[in-house]
Amino acid sequence: MISPHPRLASLTITLALAATVASEACNVPVFRYALERWQPDAYRLVVLHRGALAPPDAARIAALREESLAGSGHCNLEVTETDLTAEKSSHHRELWERQNQKDDALPWAVLLGPLHRDQPVTVWAGPLAEVDPARLLDSPARKELVRRLASGDSAVWLLVTSGKRKPDNQAAKMIAEKTKMLQEEMQLPPGIGEPGSELYSEIPLKIKFSTLKIARDDPAERVFVDMLIAGQPSLKEEKGPLAFVAFGRARVLGGVGGEDLNEDVIVEASAMLCGPCSCQMKEMNPGYDLLARAQWDALVTGELAGPHEMPELKGFSEFAAAAANPPATAPAPTAGPPAAPMTNLADLATQPRGPEPRGTLLPAVATVVAAALVLLLAASALILRRKKP
Repeated sequence: MISPHPRLASLTITLALAATVASEACNVPVFRYALERWQPDAYRLVVLHRGALAPPDAARIAALREESLAGSGHCNLEVTETDLTAEKSSHHRELWERQNQKDDALPWAVLLGPLHRDQPVTVWAGPLAEVDPARLLDSPARKELVRRLASGDSAVWLLVTSGKRKPDNQAAKMIAEKTKMLQEEMQLPPGIGEPGSELYSEIPLKIKFSTLKIARDDPAERVFVDMLIAGQPSLKEEKGPLAFVAFGRARVLGGVGGEDLNEDVIVEASAMLCGPCSCQMKEMNPGYDLLARAQWDALVTGELAGPHEMPELKGFSEFAAAAANPPATAPAPTAGPPAAPMTNLADLATQPRGPEPRGTLLPAVATVVAAALVLLLAASALILRRKKP
């Protein structure tokens, strides 16, 4: 058998690889791709104590664990309970030292968010007795955010008001007017529904923006506001209104405040979210996930009409009725590495983007090998035919 020419083999493999990459191009807009395919990163609630827990405290932990990924899975939450007396690792002891509290404050709860790639960020901390799941795990604004995203909103602008009427009204008016104009002028990418750009949900696909106001001093939204700002530490000292744009499964692209809250930022963020999802790996995209109570898979596939069909979340006064011991469940799934958040939405235009992989590696390699073998065999047969007398 005569081997094909090396250049022919090289060209064959190159063409096969190009065909594979082209076949995996995705024109689904970013906001819809995130809603259908990206699972939210998990937050972690660490409960620190010394010695045996009192029954009411054990009941609180059991109720929180029931809402976590190891329980009903209503929240993207993992619950860890650690006895510092028996703890061998220094990790949790160092976490307790950073709280600057005396031992009589134990048991103590710390909510850690996956907001930075290098280390978890403390979103909330306090005595376990003060943990109210109705405010820690959920809030009216988060319920409304889930409802809008699950109904098909492309993006929801979360406007954290400052309490100063004039700047708050100016920010709300600017966001409303600019997003309305963009909603009328922007178009969805072509090719949606073709191979590689399939939709997995019956939720109407449209470009729609909305604004959700959140008062910074609202006690019911304290954890939610702290969560938003924890992902954007540069905004912590900003006294004016803040704007965060949320999409997908309650994922925040970034936040902005002060002079950076302008029309150009709104246009840039909207264009990115409504453009084709060229970088399909979640970890390669900017942003961070929020802690929200929602059964996203069911909402996206249409098995639930809305998030409010879940059982009502128990409040602090109902903890006493919870089981004293945690239910026996499988370990919570480990969340993937969180994406590095942007410091500010104004940095969107200059934010470095990671490589743009197209799907998983194994199917691509298999396709390349199969295509290369077929073309090599065809080329060899053609050469052999020409060599015959």
